[in-house]
Amino acid sequence: MWTKSCVTIVGIIFCLIIWQQYNSTKVLNGQLFAVVNQPLSFVDLLDLKYFQVDSCEIARMNLLCADGLPGSHDAHIDACLNNLDMWADRVKSETDRNIHKYTDHPADFDNSEGYFRMLMMAVVLYEDFGIRYNPERITLPGQIDPDDRFFANSQDIFLNGLILGHRMGTCSSMPVLYIAIGRRLGYPLRARLKMHES
Repeated sequence: MWTKSCVTIVGIIFCLIIWQQYNSTKVLNGQLFAVVNQPLSFVDLLDLKYFQVDSCEIARMNLLCADGLPGSHDAHIDACLNNLDMWADRVKSETDRNIHKYTDHPADFDNSEGYFRMLMMAVVLYEDFGIRYNPERITLPGQIDPDDRFFANSQDIFLNGLILGHRMGTCSSMPVLYIAIGRRLGYPLRARLKMHES
């Protein structure tokens, strides 16, 4: 009797674990995302262990880092993430609709389907959603002003400006946007730091 009860309890616990894992993920355009145990605040983000950071969605991390900074007052994270989901769906549909341009003439795209897909993403974000580089933040080498207020507005640095704000970003925010959209499409995108040679 005791053994049967233990087996039943272990079975129930196992089923609950499987159910929790199933319900803690969602599939978006073929990619699996964890949707629970995601940080809900900047403090939660800081509490993550180093091995948990990889499972945190890059757009969520970026938006949490902007929370509380000047210019972030309208940055509702769920609304931003929903917009990214919608934008990714649009990029996917336009890429699927135009993939024949690559298959018909691959040399026009350096014989790289990845190049074509990233180009399509950039075009859709630019033409359909008005994503732009903020012209006020373009600085040529040697023209850097020590009194520049580049970091004064979080909308120039983080995703909130690109998603819900004026839809203009900089080299700080635009790569994160492309990675966030690309990962929703299942593209194996990663951020890399490129050091300029002096």
